[in-house]
Amino acid sequence: LTIMEEKCLILDVSIADYYNEMHIQDAVLLPLEELEEKIQTVASDKNETILIYSRGAERCDQAAQKLVDLGYTDVYSFGSIMDWPFDVVLSEE
Repeated sequence: LTIMEEKCLILDVSIADYYNEMHIQDAVLLPLEELEEKIQTVASDKNETILIYSRGAERCDQAAQKLVDLGYTDVYSFGSIMDWPFDVVLSEE
C-alpha cells in the first residue's frame, strides 16, 4: 500500500475491546464516540494523511465524515479490518 509508506496516522475507531483483539501495527485507538472530542490530541495538523478503519465499515465511514466536517483534508476510509489483507497485531490471550 503506497500511501502507508508516507508519514500518516492510522486511526482505529473501534471500541477498545475490538482494538485489543486485533489491530493494524502502529494504529492509534480513538473510538468513534470520542473522535470529535479527542482528535486534536492525535492529529493537530488538519492536512495530515489519516487512514481510518474499524471493525465495521459503517463506523469507519462515519468517522471519516466527522473528520472531513471538522476540516481535515486528507482522510481515507479503509472500511472493516476484517477485509484487511495484511498482517495485524492479535491479542495474546
